[in-house]
Amino acid sequence: MDALLAAELGKNFMHAFQAALRDVVILASQRSEEHYKGCQEVHGYIDTRIDEALSRISQMDDECVDDRKQVRIIDELVKSLENKLTLRYLILSIFKPAHDNVAVALSNAFFHLARNPDCWKKLRAEIPSKSSQPFTYEQLRSFTYLNWVLRESQCNAQHT
Repeated sequence: MDALLAAELGKNFMHAFQAALRDVVILASQRSEEHYKGCQEVHGYIDTRIDEALSRISQMDDECVDDRKQVRIIDELVKSLENKLTLRYLILSIFKPAHDNVAVALSNAFFHLARNPDCWKKLRAEIPSKSSQPFTYEQLRSFTYLNWVLRESQCNAQHT
């Protein structure tokens, strides 16, 4: 989604994703038009990413595949499957729980940070030093204390 490049980039997809999930438990005959529009947008977005992955993988030679610095789940799936519909639903099956897990982990992190002002201060002190730069994956990984907080809160969420 390139959401790390600009916050706005992922908003349309997330709105469509929420609309698609909203009426999932309702009988098909009673689902809203927004639900079906959301499903179309989500499927279109994922299908575009599948096509991009297929193109990326077809352009790589064997040596380049082994030397990649970034591993994408979608690229690995594309290497082992050819059916685009199956790929779409596999990606959705990965994305749905990941979406909920992130919400649970962040909620748990904020719950504990609100009760531990010293930890909150330490976390805030780590991030502003680099906040003038656009966030990148590497930069987020470099925030040691942030990673500790997220790992700890994720472990706490799993054990409660």
